[in-house]
Amino acid sequence: MSNAFPAILGIPKIAGRAVVRLIGLPALVGALLLGLACAGEAARVEVDLIEWAVRPSVTTVAAGRVRFVAYNRSTSGMVHELELLAVRPDGQRVPVAEVEDVAPGERKSFTARLKPGTYELACLIAAGEGGSPVDHYQAGMHVTLTVR
Repeated sequence: MSNAFPAILGIPKIAGRAVVRLIGLPALVGALLLGLACAGEAARVEVDLIEWAVRPSVTTVAAGRVRFVAYNRSTSGMVHELELLAVRPDGQRVPVAEVEDVAPGERKSFTARLKPGTYELACLIAAGEGGSPVDHYQAGMHVTLTVR
């Protein structure tokens, strides 16, 4: 341990090592445990699914673990799904995670570890699927999500 560390804290050099050992170690352990606890928590994005829109609570999130909670607010009995797609620079969309068959009034969730970039939240139910008269994506059920 450097002799400069106790001096920074205003602790005399002679007592510094003993005090740092007694006070510094528990403080360091506490800081590490707090960091581990915070690192385990995922950000949360609530996503309302409505004919014909996908409405997230936010459209920009920090990189890392993100929990998406899809809530089907349909008043017409329409089943929806929520798919998270990574959007590549060439425009290609790559599936990352999803929940399917979210019934009206139901909530379903998934957690994904996201890197910075552009993503899309979408309902990809096609016309005829599950009795749907329209393609949900083409009807407007998609939105851009930015991860920083």
